[in-house]
Amino acid sequence: RRMDEPCRIDGKAPTIARNNHSTVKPVTLMAFLIALACPEGGTVLDPFAGSGTTGCAAVQLDRHYILIEQDAGYCEIARARIAAAVAGRQARAAQPALALEAPGP
Repeated sequence: RRMDEPCRIDGKAPTIARNNHSTVKPVTLMAFLIALACPEGGTVLDPFAGSGTTGCAAVQLDRHYILIEQDAGYCEIARARIAAAVAGRQARAAQPALALEAPGP
């Protein structure tokens, strides 16, 4: 299960893999909107952060972000999702670039 897919509400405590927020959005959608509206190096404000999708997208696009959420449970989900997004970004940055060479004669 990808983290940006909505999770069904099954009565269990929400986790990074079991996100029961009622209006989960795909990270790809939020990244598209951020790229349209926020310049590189800019800051994204989400006053209704929910499970942190906007923060995850901001991390992917190397934008700063300010998230506000009143529900402590969703704050924990957002923290876990954003930490995973940061770890993924750091892992990708640490990978050596592929060297492509033109084929010989």
